[in-house]
Amino acid sequence: MDVLRSLLRSTVRSAEQGFASLPISATLRRLIEQSSLGLGRVIVRDEQMTAAVARGGDVSAATVSSGRGCVRVDVTYDDGELLRMSLWPDGTAFAPLGAKELSFRCEPDELAQRTRGRDVIGAIAGEIARTLWKPALARAPRSTEPALVSSDRGRMICDLRSVPEVRWAMRQRVYSALVELLRPRSVEVGEGSLTLLLAIEGLTRR
Repeated sequence: MDVLRSLLRSTVRSAEQGFASLPISATLRRLIEQSSLGLGRVIVRDEQMTAAVARGGDVSAATVSSGRGCVRVDVTYDDGELLRMSLWPDGTAFAPLGAKELSFRCEPDELAQRTRGRDVIGAIAGEIARTLWKPALARAPRSTEPALVSSDRGRMICDLRSVPEVRWAMRQRVYSALVELLRPRSVEVGEGSLTLLLAIEGLTRR
């Protein structure tokens, strides 16, 4: 583990060079390959995000649709309130043994300051975390909790480490290493999905 931690603090290139010599590398490589990450990307589809938002305790209906650079969300609550927002990916902050964060910009801005608005963003971020680290979370106790969301100068910052399954994985030796290795370098909005481009191309299938 000392060797692994040292590699995780280094650059991606040095991690790629030393990874194959680690005793647990075969296990991690098998988990990566079994999770369909061979192309160095993870896709989170609109229906997944819709289901995550719809699981909110007072949500009666929800729709999440991606396209033209942003994610549009429509939510109807049991009390009749209608929430509509658009989200633009606005950076990632992933550090070895450190931050695991995605950022979004929200329109209209005021919704990001409301509890329901943050819950929607947190639900989407939680689904992204569960999809990104799916091979590491397979044995984790199931939850529907959203990621914690904070704001900084108009940016909504989602802490993926706050998702219960991720916290569980980070307490396990092999699964924690896999969480550290699967790091998105960017998030792209496509038609009907979000795509996370990973920073581990050297560890994927040739």
